[in-house]
Amino acid sequence: MPESWLAQERRQLAAARILAAAEELFATSGVESVTMADVAAAADCSRATLYRYYPSRDELISDYIALVTERIVTAVAAKVAALTPRREQVRMSVVFTLAAVREDPTLGPWFQLEAGLPARIAISHEAIATALDGFTADSASSAESAATARWLARTIVGLITLPEPDADAELAYIDRFVVPHLLDED
Repeated sequence: MPESWLAQERRQLAAARILAAAEELFATSGVESVTMADVAAAADCSRATLYRYYPSRDELISDYIALVTERIVTAVAAKVAALTPRREQVRMSVVFTLAAVREDPTLGPWFQLEAGLPARIAISHEAIATALDGFTADSASSAESAATARWLARTIVGLITLPEPDADAELAYIDRFVVPHLLDED
């Protein structure tokens, strides 16, 4: 028998509630120290219910990364939509992405120098690669585009963890090294 639309809606609401609880815990306690029991308690559900939606901590973290990535991509896309030329769109997309990650209290702990695993997960997550692929779609092949998207993720994480001395220096870095590579400028 097909699942009712109401059951699907309840499942989506429950998953969203769990992710919201996890997000708050990640912001206050850091990703590494949050347990599944902590998330269940914060979401006001049993551990059995939590595991029904997220069979592992890795799946919970993966969905959280996808959620935050979508949130940032949507916000950045809205900010750069009217910018021209393409060079300015690319340039400001990187600037706005850096700002969005830095300003999000939940993401800060992911990109500390000692973050280790969270930063490695974030760099290689499929949602981030897919989002960045939009910036690299002008590359010659899909393999080249995927490699460029991975490079861009590492570059953004590098600028988050080891920022330039000020906003002007960061913009100069982006103009000199990032934009020309993404637009195949010499």
